Amino acid sequence: MTTRYTVYRVVINEIKAEMKTQGREDEFAGLKIIYNTLRIVSPEELELHLEQCISLKQEFRDLIAGKSRGFDLVGHEDGAESKPLIDYAEPLLRFGKKHPDIPFIFHAGETLGDGTAADMNLYDAILLGTKRIGHG
Repeated sequence: MTTRYTVYRVVINEIKAEMKTQGREDEFAGLKIIYNTLRIVSPEELELHLEQCISLKQEFRDLIAGKSRGFDLVGHEDGAESKPLIDYAEPLLRFGKKHPDIPFIFHAGETLGDGTAADMNLYDAILLGTKRIGHG
């Protein structure tokens, strides 16, 4: 994990250094991550992504935490390969119970039509305890 995500720390340090040269070091608000994966993965693959999310949070505690940062599933909801949120309910519910400090922030209801099965993602997102839907 370290080499893959060290880039975040490098970017933060470079921004802080540049702002310091400008006398603005106190203005840096920070960088936060919404860990996401595509909604085409299998529930078993999702488990691996959830574990990676935890590892990332443990290594970089200040990057994935608190308000409006967390975990998301992204991708076309009405795409042929996309899976509805309900397919991921079991691993997501387990994750949410074990790690309530990493909120769910699901993209849901972002389709080109209405009245399709993808609409159920809105209900499922709420039932799974999402803190935010889509971009806000």
